Amino acid sequence: MTGVVGPGAVWLVLRATVLVVVAALLQVTVAADLEVLDGRPDLVVIAVASIAILQGPSAGAVAGFAGGFLVDSLGLGVIGSTSLTLVAVAYGVGVFGEGLRRTAAVRPLLAIGAASLAAGAGQLTLALLVGSVPQASPALALAIVPGAMLDVLLAIGLYPAVRLLLRRRGPRTVSLDLGAARV
Repeated sequence: MTGVVGPGAVWLVLRATVLVVVAALLQVTVAADLEVLDGRPDLVVIAVASIAILQGPSAGAVAGFAGGFLVDSLGLGVIGSTSLTLVAVAYGVGVFGEGLRRTAAVRPLLAIGAASLAAGAGQLTLALLVGSVPQASPALALAIVPGAMLDVLLAIGLYPAVRLLLRRRGPRTVSLDLGAARV
């Protein structure tokens, strides 16, 4: 390894950063008001799990920390609790994602659903440990499953879009086969 980062990697990081920031902003402004069967979708979990599946555990953990810190700093939780939860969840999803084929259709959705369940359970556990009683209500425990189902439904459309956004674009080469030369 030479340590030199090409322009393709810089653009990939920039696209992933924009994805996490947009997901955090949409989470705080739009998704916080959406509620179905007491569950709320978590767009940051979808974005972070997608990045972890597509780019690996390290990139997922960094995206999880950034997304969790953004959500916490914008006022939706105890500072650091979402970051800690999403780092662990994204790393686990990234390790699982390394074994997936790039064209797998259902397994990434199952991974996003599992990530949503794990993130909800982790945030509930941290809220109980910190003593944040309003965040650690029994209703929140019951809302984890509908929230995960909403995440999977949203991921049906969002995961392919993230995969397209984070696609590595290499230099295009054209090969011409002129056949055998005649002498």
